[in-house]
Amino acid sequence: MNENGSFYLFRAAGHWSVWAVAMLAVSWVAHTSTRMFIMGVDRTTFMQEKVQLGFEPWFAWRALLLVHVASAVIAMIAGSVSLVLGVRQSRMVIHRWAGRLYVVAVVISGLAGVPLSFTATGGILAIGGFLLLNHAWLKTTLMSYRAARGRDIALHRTWVVRSYAITFANMTVHILTTALTGIFDSHATAYTVAIWIGWPINVAIAEVWRRKSSRSL
Repeated sequence: MNENGSFYLFRAAGHWSVWAVAMLAVSWVAHTSTRMFIMGVDRTTFMQEKVQLGFEPWFAWRALLLVHVASAVIAMIAGSVSLVLGVRQSRMVIHRWAGRLYVVAVVISGLAGVPLSFTATGGILAIGGFLLLNHAWLKTTLMSYRAARGRDIALHRTWVVRSYAITFANMTVHILTTALTGIFDSHATAYTVAIWIGWPINVAIAEVWRRKSSRSL
């Protein structure tokens, strides 16, 4: 496997799957941005449910949440740009800058997410789930960055695919919460379960995709 082949994702998984992920990212970014930045945090169902349960935002909580969400949105877009462009030599400069932006955005969002985790709806289990999620997101992203700095392209590809899968965790948690609420007859329970299983599902799907694409090279 040569360096260019090991990381050229169009050849690895097919043009359609790369564009499908990119379009999914754009759709979720539009949805999240509308809810958080146009409607406003206080008008979201998420915030209204927290207030009904007695949550009182502490100083700068809303600002920290917006930083967390905004940087996650940037990470999702930067990841999509890097994914769609691939790493042909003519696109390498854009790929690298998109990658750097992705790493910075994940670090900001992940660190902002740590104190926010302690205000998660669902108690100690939800808090633990979010802390683990933030750790996994930061860990996989920093591992991908370290591999890129060491010019280990195959290892970089492995870790960045896992990291980008975790970037979609918020979307997966929302979908699973909706699906599981009817089963558990409790939104809080469904939400907590979704926090714990959402990002591992994403990583598992990404891992299958990555391994199949690697065998096709």
